[in-house]
Amino acid sequence: MHSDILKEIKAVLSAYPEIPKGKNLEYERIPHGHINHSYKLETDSKCLFIQRLNVNIFPNVAAMCNQIEQVTQHLACYYQKNNLPYEAVNFYKTFSNQIFYQTGRNFYRICDYKSALVAHQLPTNNEMVLSAGEAFAHFAKGLIDLPVADAFFPIRRFHDLAFRYQQLQEAKQNSNQATALLGLFQICDKLFDLLKPVLRYLEEGNLPSRWVHNDTKLNNLLFDKQLDARCVVDLDTVMPGSLIFDIGDALRTMGSSLEEDDSELDKLHINKSAIDSFLQGYVSVIGEHMTSEEKEMIPYSGIYMSAIMGYRFLTDFLSGNRYYRVRYPNHNLDRARNQLTLAVILSEDIGKVK
Repeated sequence: MHSDILKEIKAVLSAYPEIPKGKNLEYERIPHGHINHSYKLETDSKCLFIQRLNVNIFPNVAAMCNQIEQVTQHLACYYQKNNLPYEAVNFYKTFSNQIFYQTGRNFYRICDYKSALVAHQLPTNNEMVLSAGEAFAHFAKGLIDLPVADAFFPIRRFHDLAFRYQQLQEAKQNSNQATALLGLFQICDKLFDLLKPVLRYLEEGNLPSRWVHNDTKLNNLLFDKQLDARCVVDLDTVMPGSLIFDIGDALRTMGSSLEEDDSELDKLHINKSAIDSFLQGYVSVIGEHMTSEEKEMIPYSGIYMSAIMGYRFLTDFLSGNRYYRVRYPNHNLDRARNQLTLAVILSEDIGKVK
Protein backbone atom coordinates (compact mmCIF):
# COMPACT_ATOMS: atom_id res chain seq x y z
CA MET A 1 0.00 0.00 0.00
CA HIS A 2 2.87 2.34 0.85
CA SER A 3 4.46 1.89 -2.57
CA ASP A 4 1.12 2.33 -4.36
CA ILE A 5 0.45 5.66 -2.62
CA LEU A 6 4.00 6.84 -3.24
CA LYS A 7 3.75 5.96 -6.92
CA GLU A 8 0.48 7.85 -7.27
CA ILE A 9 1.83 10.88 -5.43
CA LYS A 10 4.83 11.01 -7.77
CA ALA A 11 2.45 10.98 -10.73
CA VAL A 12 0.49 13.84 -9.17
CA LEU A 13 3.60 15.95 -8.58
CA SER A 14 4.56 15.66 -12.24
CA ALA A 15 1.42 17.62 -13.16
CA TYR A 16 2.55 20.74 -11.27
CA PRO A 17 5.15 22.92 -13.02
CA GLU A 18 6.06 24.94 -9.90
CA ILE A 19 6.98 21.89 -7.80
CA PRO A 20 10.60 20.75 -8.28
CA LYS A 21 10.95 17.03 -9.02
CA GLY A 22 13.62 15.62 -6.70
CA LYS A 23 14.73 12.05 -6.15
CA ASN A 24 13.87 11.94 -2.47
CA LEU A 25 10.23 11.87 -1.48
CA GLU A 26 8.84 11.14 1.97
CA TYR A 27 5.28 11.36 3.17
CA GLU A 28 3.28 10.81 6.31
CA ARG A 29 -0.45 10.48 6.74
CA ILE A 30 -2.19 13.24 8.71
CA PRO A 31 -4.82 11.38 10.75
CA HIS A 32 -7.24 14.20 11.52
CA GLY A 33 -10.32 14.89 9.42
CA HIS A 34 -13.39 12.81 8.72
CA ILE A 35 -13.57 13.02 4.93
CA ASN A 36 -10.45 13.59 2.81
CA HIS A 37 -7.09 11.81 3.03
CA SER A 38 -4.31 14.26 3.88
CA TYR A 39 -0.54 13.88 3.75
CA LYS A 40 2.55 15.84 4.69
CA LEU A 41 4.95 15.49 1.80
CA GLU A 42 8.65 16.31 1.82
CA THR A 43 10.63 16.64 -1.41
CA ASP A 44 14.26 17.65 -1.84
CA SER A 45 13.38 21.33 -1.60
CA LYS A 46 9.78 21.67 -0.42
CA CYS A 47 7.40 20.62 2.32
CA LEU A 48 3.92 20.16 0.87
CA PHE A 49 0.40 19.47 2.05
CA ILE A 50 -1.42 17.13 -0.31
CA GLN A 51 -5.01 15.93 -0.14
CA ARG A 52 -6.84 13.15 -1.92
CA LEU A 53 -10.41 14.38 -2.14
CA ASN A 54 -13.35 12.18 -1.24
CA VAL A 55 -15.42 12.24 -4.44
CA ASN A 56 -18.22 10.31 -2.78
CA ILE A 57 -18.82 13.37 -0.60
CA PHE A 58 -17.64 15.99 -3.11
CA PRO A 59 -18.55 14.63 -6.57
CA ASN A 60 -18.12 17.95 -8.43
CA VAL A 61 -14.46 18.60 -7.69
CA ALA A 62 -14.02 21.21 -10.43
CA ALA A 63 -16.88 23.43 -9.22
CA MET A 64 -15.79 23.11 -5.60
CA CYS A 65 -12.14 23.91 -6.31
CA ASN A 66 -12.97 26.83 -8.62
CA GLN A 67 -15.09 28.32 -5.84
CA ILE A 68 -12.32 27.80 -3.29
CA GLU A 69 -9.90 29.62 -5.58
CA GLN A 70 -12.32 32.53 -5.91
CA VAL A 71 -12.78 32.69 -2.14
CA THR A 72 -9.07 32.51 -1.29
CA GLN A 73 -8.17 35.21 -3.82
CA HIS A 74 -10.89 37.47 -2.40
CA LEU A 75 -9.65 36.86 1.13
CA ALA A 76 -6.03 37.51 0.20
CA CYS A 77 -7.01 40.93 -1.15
CA TYR A 78 -9.04 41.70 1.97
CA TYR A 79 -6.20 40.71 4.31
CA GLN A 80 -3.67 42.75 2.35
CA LYS A 81 -5.91 45.80 1.94
CA ASN A 82 -6.60 45.94 5.68
CA ASN A 83 -3.05 45.04 6.74
CA LEU A 84 -4.27 42.00 8.69
CA PRO A 85 -1.91 39.32 10.05
CA TYR A 86 -3.59 36.48 8.16
CA GLU A 87 -2.72 34.53 5.06
CA ALA A 88 -5.07 32.80 2.64
CA VAL A 89 -4.39 29.28 1.43
CA ASN A 90 -2.63 29.35 -1.94
CA PHE A 91 -2.92 26.13 -3.95
CA TYR A 92 -0.46 25.13 -6.64
CA LYS A 93 -1.78 25.02 -10.20
CA THR A 94 -1.32 22.24 -12.71
CA PHE A 95 -0.09 22.62 -16.28
CA SER A 96 -3.75 23.00 -17.24
CA ASN A 97 -4.13 25.88 -14.75
CA GLN A 98 -6.32 23.99 -12.27
CA ILE A 99 -5.85 23.72 -8.51
CA PHE A 100 -6.72 20.02 -8.63
CA TYR A 101 -5.38 17.05 -10.56
CA GLN A 102 -7.10 13.82 -11.50
CA THR A 103 -5.26 10.54 -11.83
CA GLY A 104 -7.48 7.55 -12.45
CA ARG A 105 -10.50 7.91 -10.15
CA ASN A 106 -8.65 10.03 -7.59
CA PHE A 107 -8.47 13.81 -7.32
CA TYR A 108 -5.61 15.60 -5.55
CA ARG A 109 -4.84 19.13 -4.42
CA ILE A 110 -1.52 20.61 -3.21
CA CYS A 111 -0.40 23.64 -1.24
CA ASP A 112 2.65 24.45 0.86
CA TYR A 113 2.85 22.75 4.24
CA LYS A 114 3.09 25.71 6.59
CA SER A 115 5.80 24.36 8.87
CA ALA A 116 5.87 27.52 10.98
CA LEU A 117 2.17 27.14 11.78
CA VAL A 118 0.45 24.43 13.79
CA ALA A 119 -3.08 23.04 14.06
CA HIS A 120 -4.44 22.27 17.53
CA GLN A 121 -7.26 19.91 18.47
CA LEU A 122 -8.20 21.70 21.70
CA PRO A 123 -7.39 25.23 22.89
CA THR A 124 -4.53 25.83 25.29
CA ASN A 125 -5.95 29.03 26.80
CA ASN A 126 -8.70 31.58 26.32
CA GLU A 127 -6.43 34.01 24.45
CA MET A 128 -6.09 31.34 21.79
CA VAL A 129 -9.90 31.05 21.56
CA LEU A 130 -10.22 34.83 21.35
CA SER A 131 -7.77 34.81 18.44
CA ALA A 132 -9.75 32.02 16.78
CA GLY A 133 -12.93 34.08 17.07
CA GLU A 134 -11.26 37.05 15.43
CA ALA A 135 -9.80 34.94 12.60
CA PHE A 136 -13.08 33.21 11.72
CA ALA A 137 -14.92 36.54 11.91
CA HIS A 138 -12.43 38.18 9.54
CA PHE A 139 -12.94 35.20 7.21
CA ALA A 140 -16.69 35.96 7.05
CA LYS A 141 -16.22 39.72 7.01
CA GLY A 142 -13.70 39.51 4.18
CA LEU A 143 -16.29 37.77 2.01
CA ILE A 144 -19.26 40.03 2.75
CA ASP A 145 -18.93 41.83 -0.58
CA LEU A 146 -18.49 38.61 -2.60
CA PRO A 147 -21.88 37.86 -4.25
CA VAL A 148 -23.64 34.68 -3.14
CA ALA A 149 -26.19 34.51 -5.96
CA ASP A 150 -24.24 32.10 -8.19
CA ALA A 151 -22.52 30.15 -5.44
CA PHE A 152 -21.87 26.43 -5.71
CA PHE A 153 -23.08 24.25 -2.83
CA PRO A 154 -20.64 21.34 -2.33
CA ILE A 155 -23.11 19.70 0.05
CA ARG A 156 -26.76 20.61 -0.25
CA ARG A 157 -28.70 21.25 2.99
CA PHE A 158 -25.48 20.75 4.92
CA HIS A 159 -26.64 22.47 8.13
CA ASP A 160 -30.38 22.09 7.59
CA LEU A 161 -31.57 20.81 10.98
CA ALA A 162 -35.00 19.72 9.72
CA PHE A 163 -33.39 17.76 6.88
CA ARG A 164 -30.90 16.05 9.22
CA TYR A 165 -33.70 15.25 11.66
CA GLN A 166 -35.73 13.67 8.85
CA GLN A 167 -32.72 11.62 7.75
CA LEU A 168 -32.41 10.36 11.32
CA GLN A 169 -36.09 9.35 11.43
CA GLU A 170 -35.68 7.37 8.21
CA ALA A 171 -32.55 5.63 9.51
CA LYS A 172 -34.39 4.86 12.74
CA GLN A 173 -37.25 3.19 10.87
CA ASN A 174 -34.85 1.07 8.83
CA SER A 175 -32.68 -0.07 11.73
CA ASN A 176 -33.10 -2.98 14.14
CA GLN A 177 -31.10 -1.09 16.78
CA ALA A 178 -33.58 1.73 17.33
CA THR A 179 -35.33 0.16 20.35
CA ALA A 180 -32.09 -0.02 22.33
CA LEU A 181 -31.47 3.68 21.67
CA LEU A 182 -34.90 4.98 22.66
CA GLY A 183 -33.50 7.40 25.26
CA LEU A 184 -31.16 8.93 22.71
CA PHE A 185 -34.01 9.43 20.25
CA GLN A 186 -36.07 11.17 22.92
CA ILE A 187 -33.23 13.64 23.44
CA CYS A 188 -33.11 14.22 19.68
CA ASP A 189 -36.84 15.01 19.64
CA LYS A 190 -36.62 17.45 22.55
CA LEU A 191 -33.67 19.25 21.03
CA PHE A 192 -35.51 19.60 17.72
CA ASP A 193 -38.44 21.26 19.53
CA LEU A 194 -36.10 23.58 21.40
CA LEU A 195 -34.41 24.71 18.19
CA LYS A 196 -37.57 25.60 16.27
CA PRO A 197 -36.98 29.37 16.72
CA VAL A 198 -33.76 29.05 14.70
CA LEU A 199 -35.55 27.05 12.01
CA ARG A 200 -38.30 29.63 11.84
CA TYR A 201 -35.84 32.50 11.42
CA LEU A 202 -33.96 30.58 8.71
CA GLU A 203 -37.18 29.75 6.85
CA GLU A 204 -38.42 33.34 7.05
CA GLY A 205 -35.10 34.76 5.82
CA ASN A 206 -34.38 36.64 9.04
CA LEU A 207 -30.86 35.15 9.16
CA PRO A 208 -29.05 36.50 6.07
CA SER A 209 -27.31 34.14 3.68
CA ARG A 210 -23.59 34.90 3.87
CA TRP A 211 -20.35 33.22 2.88
CA VAL A 212 -19.41 31.06 5.84
CA HIS A 213 -16.84 28.35 6.50
CA ASN A 214 -19.37 25.79 7.82
CA ASP A 215 -16.71 23.76 9.67
CA THR A 216 -15.16 26.11 12.22
CA LYS A 217 -13.44 23.59 14.44
CA LEU A 218 -10.26 24.78 16.10
CA ASN A 219 -8.16 22.41 13.99
CA ASN A 220 -9.30 24.24 10.86
CA LEU A 221 -7.12 27.13 11.93
CA LEU A 222 -3.34 27.27 11.84
CA PHE A 223 -1.61 29.08 14.73
CA ASP A 224 1.85 30.57 15.13
CA LYS A 225 4.16 29.88 18.07
CA GLN A 226 2.48 32.64 20.09
CA LEU A 227 -0.86 30.80 19.63
CA ASP A 228 -2.27 33.54 17.41
CA ALA A 229 -4.48 32.32 14.55
CA ARG A 230 -2.94 33.00 11.16
CA CYS A 231 -4.70 30.91 8.50
CA VAL A 232 -8.15 29.39 7.97
CA VAL A 233 -7.91 26.00 6.26
CA ASP A 234 -10.14 23.11 5.10
CA LEU A 235 -12.28 25.13 2.70
CA ASP A 236 -14.29 22.40 0.98
CA THR A 237 -17.50 23.32 2.80
CA VAL A 238 -17.26 27.07 2.21
CA MET A 239 -20.59 28.21 0.79
CA PRO A 240 -23.49 30.53 1.66
CA GLY A 241 -25.14 29.90 5.01
CA SER A 242 -25.74 31.60 8.34
CA LEU A 243 -23.18 33.08 10.69
CA ILE A 244 -24.99 31.02 13.33
CA PHE A 245 -23.52 27.88 11.73
CA ASP A 246 -19.95 29.12 12.13
CA ILE A 247 -20.47 30.50 15.63
CA GLY A 248 -22.19 27.32 16.78
CA ASP A 249 -19.63 24.95 15.32
CA ALA A 250 -16.85 26.86 17.04
CA LEU A 251 -18.65 26.90 20.38
CA ARG A 252 -19.41 23.18 20.32
CA THR A 253 -15.74 22.34 19.73
CA MET A 254 -13.81 25.06 21.57
CA GLY A 255 -16.26 25.26 24.47
CA SER A 256 -16.29 21.54 25.23
CA SER A 257 -13.96 19.83 27.70
CA LEU A 258 -13.75 16.74 25.46
CA GLU A 259 -13.10 15.94 21.82
CA GLU A 260 -16.24 14.98 19.94
CA ASP A 261 -15.65 11.21 20.02
CA ASP A 262 -14.67 10.94 23.70
CA SER A 263 -17.00 8.45 25.42
CA GLU A 264 -16.23 9.48 29.02
CA LEU A 265 -19.31 11.66 29.24
CA ASP A 266 -19.05 12.10 33.00
CA LYS A 267 -16.08 14.35 32.23
CA LEU A 268 -17.96 16.45 29.68
CA HIS A 269 -18.56 20.03 30.74
CA ILE A 270 -18.71 23.49 29.19
CA ASN A 271 -15.82 25.92 29.39
CA LYS A 272 -17.88 29.08 29.81
CA SER A 273 -14.84 31.37 29.71
CA ALA A 274 -13.75 29.84 26.38
CA ILE A 275 -17.21 30.44 24.93
CA ASP A 276 -17.15 34.03 26.15
CA SER A 277 -13.67 34.52 24.67
CA PHE A 278 -14.68 33.22 21.25
CA LEU A 279 -17.78 35.39 21.14
CA GLN A 280 -15.80 38.42 22.29
CA GLY A 281 -13.33 37.96 19.45
CA TYR A 282 -15.95 37.12 16.83
CA VAL A 283 -18.43 39.90 17.61
CA SER A 284 -15.69 42.52 18.01
CA VAL A 285 -14.78 41.98 14.34
CA ILE A 286 -18.11 41.45 12.61
CA GLY A 287 -20.71 42.55 15.16
CA GLU A 288 -21.46 45.81 13.38
CA HIS A 289 -22.50 43.81 10.30
CA MET A 290 -24.74 41.38 12.21
CA THR A 291 -28.51 41.81 12.28
CA SER A 292 -30.44 41.86 15.55
CA GLU A 293 -31.86 38.43 14.67
CA GLU A 294 -28.38 36.96 14.21
CA LYS A 295 -27.34 38.29 17.61
CA GLU A 296 -30.57 37.00 19.15
CA MET A 297 -29.84 33.47 17.92
CA ILE A 298 -26.27 33.29 19.25
CA PRO A 299 -27.34 31.46 22.46
CA TYR A 300 -28.95 28.77 20.27
CA SER A 301 -25.99 28.39 17.94
CA GLY A 302 -23.91 25.88 19.91
CA ILE A 303 -26.98 23.78 20.65
CA TYR A 304 -27.99 23.86 16.99
CA MET A 305 -24.65 22.64 15.68
CA SER A 306 -24.15 20.06 18.45
CA ALA A 307 -27.62 18.66 17.72
CA ILE A 308 -26.94 18.51 13.98
CA MET A 309 -23.70 16.63 14.54
CA GLY A 310 -25.43 14.30 16.99
CA TYR A 311 -28.15 13.59 14.41
CA ARG A 312 -25.61 13.00 11.66
CA PHE A 313 -23.37 10.69 13.70
CA LEU A 314 -26.38 8.69 14.91
CA THR A 315 -27.82 8.46 11.39
CA ASP A 316 -24.49 7.21 10.06
CA PHE A 317 -24.23 4.63 12.85
CA LEU A 318 -27.73 3.31 12.10
CA SER A 319 -26.93 3.25 8.36
CA GLY A 320 -23.76 1.19 8.66
CA ASN A 321 -21.09 3.91 9.01
CA ARG A 322 -21.13 4.94 5.35
CA TYR A 323 -20.19 8.62 5.66
CA TYR A 324 -17.65 9.14 8.43
CA ARG A 325 -14.49 7.11 8.82
CA VAL A 326 -14.62 5.03 12.00
CA ARG A 327 -11.95 3.27 14.04
CA TYR A 328 -14.30 0.77 15.69
CA PRO A 329 -17.96 -0.34 15.20
CA ASN A 330 -19.54 2.00 17.78
CA HIS A 331 -17.38 5.03 16.97
CA ASN A 332 -20.24 7.01 15.44
CA LEU A 333 -22.54 6.04 18.32
CA ASP A 334 -20.00 7.39 20.80
CA ARG A 335 -19.74 10.59 18.74
CA ALA A 336 -23.53 10.92 18.71
CA ARG A 337 -23.85 10.47 22.47
CA ASN A 338 -21.08 12.99 23.02
CA GLN A 339 -22.65 15.66 20.82
CA LEU A 340 -26.20 15.17 22.03
CA THR A 341 -25.03 15.36 25.64
CA LEU A 342 -23.16 18.54 24.79
CA ALA A 343 -26.29 20.01 23.21
CA VAL A 344 -28.27 19.24 26.36
CA ILE A 345 -25.68 20.91 28.58
CA LEU A 346 -25.56 23.97 26.31
CA SER A 347 -29.37 24.14 26.38
CA GLU A 348 -29.46 24.82 30.12
CA ASP A 349 -29.30 28.57 29.52
CA ILE A 350 -32.21 28.41 27.05
CA GLY A 351 -34.66 25.77 28.22
CA LYS A 352 -33.57 22.60 29.91
CA VAL A 353 -33.75 19.30 28.01
CA LYS A 354 -34.05 16.42 30.50
